[in-house]
Amino acid sequence: MMKCCPECFDDTFLRELALEADDDVGYCDCCGTDSVHLLDPDALVAYFEPLLQLYTEDASGEPLAQILRRDWGFFMRVKDEAATALLEQMFPELSVGKKRFTGLQEPSISVLADWDSFRSELKHTNRFFPSMQLNPDNDSALFWYLRARPEDVPDSFFRARVCDDGMPIDIEHMGAPPPEKARGGRANPRGIPYLYVASDVQTAIYELRPHPSEILCVARFEVVRDLSLADLRNPKRSISPFRIDEDELKRSYGHIAGLSRLDGELSRPVPPREADLEYLPSQYLSEFIKHCGLDGLIYTSAMGPGVNYALFAEEKIKPVSVSMYEVDQTEVAFHEVSHE
Repeated sequence: MMKCCPECFDDTFLRELALEADDDVGYCDCCGTDSVHLLDPDALVAYFEPLLQLYTEDASGEPLAQILRRDWGFFMRVKDEAATALLEQMFPELSVGKKRFTGLQEPSISVLADWDSFRSELKHTNRFFPSMQLNPDNDSALFWYLRARPEDVPDSFFRARVCDDGMPIDIEHMGAPPPEKARGGRANPRGIPYLYVASDVQTAIYELRPHPSEILCVARFEVVRDLSLADLRNPKRSISPFRIDEDELKRSYGHIAGLSRLDGELSRPVPPREADLEYLPSQYLSEFIKHCGLDGLIYTSAMGPGVNYALFAEEKIKPVSVSMYEVDQTEVAFHEVSHE
């Protein structure tokens, strides 16, 4: 009888479930991790049954273990043979090792299910009344599922600004710009300021794309009130299918691929000359997340090693110090591309 562990699935719900049974610690037969909290596969059957309703037998499909790895991030540390053996133990009647499966396909015109079409329409066809829109009544729950756990929200953030004439910037001017000076950014439309901060000094500086010898001020902010942030970096890891009721799970499954593209929408480099158009989809997305009642969002930095945050609720953090830095050098990386 195989034993498995939360590391097999990298799922927050199953991790909490294993911690509740903290008397069962040992070697995981599935992923090979030692000294971990173990799970009884038979006890997981009831949790997996609604999830497997999303898939149907299809001779031209894929092994179930591979599909669950792609769709939900399960079995990332587990070999196919071990993952299949675990599923066969849990669902012997499905003959998982011999059959192939595919996900349920349902027509959808949602923003998240067809992000490329939405981007094109918003940029080139319908700016304010696109045919596809996120619906607060139906879609807000998806972004609350992405909410970062309190322990994953840092205590400090950093923001960098170029010092005019090398003079220091007062701490009270290190926050978001006033509305009349707020240019359109990755998350904010022009005239609506958000506060962009980073997880560390290096990332904050890199995001400015500074020039050698420029003098920068970097402010450190501390959290003064709890922040609810949509973490767009890895939806497959953030959203546990075991926390979602059966009806919502089916709809969420149709959107998980689109959700997985949103981090790239915010983090990909955009030439300044194209920013007005290219930022429109991510601005729409950010406005919707704000409308859902969240305080901001988390996304991968395109320039630095850390993480970026766009905060709608600036009053929940405060600047506590400012340091000055001089840029020694910058690096440019490039590669040849084909024009064919």
